[in-house]
Amino acid sequence: MCYAIVRLVQQRLWLFFPSIGIEQYEIPILSPLLQQFLQKLNQWQESLRLTLDAFISPPDNYLPLSTIDITSNGPPIHRYRTILEQDNTPFSESLSAIPAKRLWNCLVNEE
Repeated sequence: MCYAIVRLVQQRLWLFFPSIGIEQYEIPILSPLLQQFLQKLNQWQESLRLTLDAFISPPDNYLPLSTIDITSNGPPIHRYRTILEQDNTPFSESLSAIPAKRLWNCLVNEE
């Protein structure tokens, strides 16, 4: 979850910079503090990716309804329809999990 957030922040920043007239090569000159922040963001992303890579696979019951429909015709995404369902997330039903569910659904639909 943290890796996804850091990666999303980094992507959105790189999309934002050209809209305010800052090119990638100008950042160290214009704002050394921003350059340090971006380097720290890269370090976090790499550290979180290594943590994720340490896991071989998710548990069998990670997604409650994670079945693959092999009878479906058409694009491969139709086979994995259950992943795109709003209520099919690895998070609990409590109110405190709503932001995590929202981020999950956003990232699943984005990918």
